Amino acid sequence: MNSTPAGLSLGEADHAKRAAERFLSRLGTNPRDAPVSDILGAQSAVAREAAGRLGLNSVHRSCRSRA
Repeated sequence: MNSTPAGLSLGEADHAKRAAERFLSRLGTNPRDAPVSDILGAQSAVAREAAGRLGLNSVHRSCRSRA
């Protein structure tokens, strides 16, 4: 699939699949059964990992570990 006006491509689908796999791995359970706090924690973990891979020096405060 490729849609220039929408900015879609197969590479982006692969990226989304890998991000979903990382999220589910961090969550460790079915998202439908997970508490909201666990879902948000998994999202934050994936965001921190992505920021590190992209070489970003900071992550938005909402994605920082609360520990």
